[in-house]
Amino acid sequence: MKISEDVQLKKQFIDKLQEKSALIRTEIHVSDLTYCLRKAFWRRFENRKLSEHQLIFFLDGHQRHEGLQSLVDHLESEKEVRKYGIVGHLDIVDGHPIEIKTTRARPNGQKPQHYIQQCAYYCLLTESNKCNLITQYINDGLLTFEIIEFSREDLDAYLKEMLEARDRLQNAYDSMNPKTLPFLRNWQCNHCEFVENCEGLE
Repeated sequence: MKISEDVQLKKQFIDKLQEKSALIRTEIHVSDLTYCLRKAFWRRFENRKLSEHQLIFFLDGHQRHEGLQSLVDHLESEKEVRKYGIVGHLDIVDGHPIEIKTTRARPNGQKPQHYIQQCAYYCLLTESNKCNLITQYINDGLLTFEIIEFSREDLDAYLKEMLEARDRLQNAYDSMNPKTLPFLRNWQCNHCEFVENCEGLE
């Protein structure tokens, strides 16, 4: 018996994953504004190949989302909403947004700020004051289900922040100048396909 790598079959799968996970966007999305603005800029103009490691992360997260969405097939999933010139894709809708996150971080009683921020932006786009957050902690085999209720003051502050980020990103697009956007130098840089672009600007 002989077992060898099927290079052609692997290429078919990797190429398709690349196609699905590294789309070039022509509009501003909520995720552009809650993650790295520079990465959103680079992805608008350059569809750089992701590493196999990044592609597996994408596939893993996509499958976990689909698995949870399939449990509530009476609710709408992957709903597109538009407001303020911003596009959002809601994981699930039940009269208000339900956002699904998967993480390899350990639960510590706190949620990352960008999780809360994304929920707030989805509330603004759907004119809701609450959002459910489902978090799957992969390494711990744990699922948490939480509801976040925002005050009017909270949402006003998040609206100002969201619109400022939108305008900042649009101005960078218009001027073709990503240097006006912040270089975060955080965990997002660790596996980013554009980190060398950012370092080259500094």
